[in-house]
Amino acid sequence: MSSHVIELEANDSAQVVLTRALAHRAAGNAWKLHNNFQFALNSYNSATALLETIDEPVELGGTLVGPELWFSHHR
Repeated sequence: MSSHVIELEANDSAQVVLTRALAHRAAGNAWKLHNNFQFALNSYNSATALLETIDEPVELGGTLVGPELWFSHHR
């Protein structure tokens, strides 16, 4: 599945917030694997913004920590 298809799912307002947030995070992972770091960061930021509106601390933590660890090791 391409990053663009995942982004479509993430922006589908018919989906519940958690589904949309996880789709943004998945898109961020896909962008990162394709070395599109700005798109990856934008997707992670979108996921974080959505997760901050619901009570999902584990998912929020995974979204905040995962990219930070990866980006800090690949500068």
